[in-house]
Amino acid sequence: MTIHIGWAREDSNHDLLVKQLARRVVVEGASWDLGDVLDDMWRWVGPMGEEAFKIGTKPELIGPGGRPLKLHGKIAGQPLKPEASMVRRLLTAFDMARPRPELVILARDGDGRVEERRAGFDQVVTGLEWDFPIILAMPEPEAEAWLVCGFDPRNDTEARRLEDLGLNFNPRAQPERLTSRPNHAPTDAKRVLQALTDGDKARIEACLDHPLDELGRRGERAGLGQLLADLREHLLPLLDPGARAR
Repeated sequence: MTIHIGWAREDSNHDLLVKQLARRVVVEGASWDLGDVLDDMWRWVGPMGEEAFKIGTKPELIGPGGRPLKLHGKIAGQPLKPEASMVRRLLTAFDMARPRPELVILARDGDGRVEERRAGFDQVVTGLEWDFPIILAMPEPEAEAWLVCGFDPRNDTEARRLEDLGLNFNPRAQPERLTSRPNHAPTDAKRVLQALTDGDKARIEACLDHPLDELGRRGERAGLGQLLADLREHLLPLLDPGARAR
């Protein structure tokens, strides 16, 4: 059996980040060794069946008779909160997809607006009925902050890179204090990750090999702990029902 995961993200960094974390949650939490067959058990797809769908792109909604589907301007009688319109349209597209996904995951950077963006997401998810669970992966302030959580110096050179950042806080333990703009700021998450890893792709990806529980603790205030909990609750049982009782 192959499950379909509805997948939409802000940029390609979320592909690496969320898919690798999801893989680890499933492989490490399953009641049997499914690592070698996992790629045959799931398929990540956009609302029109594409491999990558960018959040912010407006999916076409076609109703009965081939006419464009119009969505109401309110939810439960309340005006739409910021980004609620975008989220509702996207989830509606997934709901109309065939096959309909068993789970939908949306990935969107917080950019210092986590409360506002989550409020719009929550309005749509709780104010309307959906036939699938929905997970929001929202790194605060951006995806690179979660990668910084998993950086541990491997040698003296990397230890010096961490020290040379000159920050008055530990970005690995307090990634939520990093920023997403301006890009030249000492606290910019992209800049910090670049400095720590020297931009080496393999070294960046290795940050995701850190123990999941520790990643969750370090990134709790940056939204990472919530994502890991949601993946364990909603994704893992779809692929291994026996894991629910463990």
